[in-house]
Amino acid sequence: MQDVAGSGVSVAHDAWMSGMLGVPSYCVKLATEDGSACSLCAQDVQAALHPHMAGGMFAYVKVAPQAVGSIHALEGAGFRLVDTNVAFTRPAGAMVPPSGSDLNGIRFARPASPDDAEAVAHVARTSFRYSRFHLDPAIPQAVACELKAVWAGNYFCGKRGDAMVVCEDADGIAGFLQLLVTPGALVIDLIAVAERARRSGRASAMIAFALHNMEPRAEMRVGTQVVNTASMRLYEGLGFRVSGAQYVMHYHAEKE
Repeated sequence: MQDVAGSGVSVAHDAWMSGMLGVPSYCVKLATEDGSACSLCAQDVQAALHPHMAGGMFAYVKVAPQAVGSIHALEGAGFRLVDTNVAFTRPAGAMVPPSGSDLNGIRFARPASPDDAEAVAHVARTSFRYSRFHLDPAIPQAVACELKAVWAGNYFCGKRGDAMVVCEDADGIAGFLQLLVTPGALVIDLIAVAERARRSGRASAMIAFALHNMEPRAEMRVGTQVVNTASMRLYEGLGFRVSGAQYVMHYHAEKE
């Protein structure tokens, strides 16, 4: 990670994102966790990015909504808001699982197996609308969809995620829940339900399955987009409560 001395801005190359977007990509971090580096100015941000700009670049940063000074500096340097991410936390304790293990005779939730990889990738490719990549007008929709497919598929390659739950219907895999297991918490890394199976309780079933069978003594954390009101209602209905928020900002530079 490269840190511009005294600027409060550091830049780290993101190799995976670079491969997905086809342009050098970087994660920008601010010196303070809440982004409240009051002395930050647009010139500091530009100075941190400049060494990487010659071949074109993409950069992203997450900053607390209250860090207005830092947000103005980032905007002055060319960053644009693409998403407001809302964090939810559910206290430790298993949920009451859905009645029985199926709905209308259809199997509901189970651990993912290697045979599910292709179907999970398809659900991921076709089920997201509100991710920061889908909301960024500078990123083609096909690229945003493929990024999610690869993200989910990396679980089966051992590259991303510690556990996965899937749900099924008569047509096969109808959704998946990709999880990170951290000390004291299960983190929802990615969750999707196919369009045909929405509003059928499958997302709730997968979350209940994870809590009941994996870490009932761990709290569960998740982040979703403020524009995704259906997702926010789902989490609130399952006992999650808002625990924080971040603005997500993107920067695009053309090849010089």
